Amino acid sequence: WFKSSSSTPSGWFFGQGTANTNQGLHIGYIGSTSIRFGMWADDVDFSSMSDAENWHHFAFTFNSSTKFQAIYRDGVLVASRTASNNFTGSGTLSIGNIFGGGTTSCFAGTMEEVRLWNTARTAVQIRENMHLSLAGNESGLLGYWRLDETSGTIAGDGTGNGYHATLQNSPTRVTSVLPLGAGESSH
Repeated sequence: WFKSSSSTPSGWFFGQGTANTNQGLHIGYIGSTSIRFGMWADDVDFSSMSDAENWHHFAFTFNSSTKFQAIYRDGVLVASRTASNNFTGSGTLSIGNIFGGGTTSCFAGTMEEVRLWNTARTAVQIRENMHLSLAGNESGLLGYWRLDETSGTIAGDGTGNGYHATLQNSPTRVTSVLPLGAGESSH
């Protein structure tokens, strides 16, 4: 879930790898009205973010077998393409910034319920689970950051895998207003 703090959104949601072809995962705003899901020179963009100051659920999927790359907004497929190659990058996953990014590339807004899966989720799975808080033990769930801690600089990984995130650049904590239900997801 993402909400920009400005009508001209900016910054990156996630990043991993390096600035080499197919080794640099970068997901976030490119310009002020488009969102990019890219692997450095193998990118898909979604334009028309005229209401970025409202909460929206985004899911970014990649199937390494078919190389199908997709962006879902509020459970609806809004952009897709077949990538030329698979992502081959590695390293630390950055949440709220691009890999190696400074303070100028940080996402300017609020995010919640960040999930990382080891499989490409289907449109049905995305729609059925986007309004649910997960248990953390769902099959294929690698990392789950609720981002609901009230203090400190650590975002705990709700999966038990220990992928805790260190918050940087002094983010402000806010109380959630998202329509999330309790319970386990359907899988």
